[in-house]
Amino acid sequence: MIIQEFRFASADDKYDIDKYADEHAWSRPYEYKFVSDYLDNVLPKNSKIHNSSWGFASLHQKFRKELDKNYDCVHSDIKETDGFETYIYDVRNRDHNLVDKFDAVINISTLEEVTGHNKDEIVFKALENLYEQVKRG
Repeated sequence: MIIQEFRFASADDKYDIDKYADEHAWSRPYEYKFVSDYLDNVLPKNSKIHNSSWGFASLHQKFRKELDKNYDCVHSDIKETDGFETYIYDVRNRDHNLVDKFDAVINISTLEEVTGHNKDEIVFKALENLYEQVKRG
């Protein structure tokens, strides 16, 4: 694995307040803009993406629709959503159906919410599970 960039978000980062404003999550205009720009710069249209732990609020739905415009997406979460096809998946568990299937796997603002007896170990396992879903090469 190669880490292309690792840093903290900055107030100088690009954001899209018009598209992704949210009174409950100040970070969404930054996160969604960053992910959208990154994917658009590194992936061809119709690439296969796993949008894991996608959430259900109206803002999440907007971001989901934006991804679907350009990519072949699987949107997963730990529970079902009325009105949206959602693959039921808990990032803490390995799913053989998802291994080596995607050009990109995204997970926005979820891992800090993971709980359990040994949180660090659970988060590391979730990262492993998501990483193995990316196609080799």
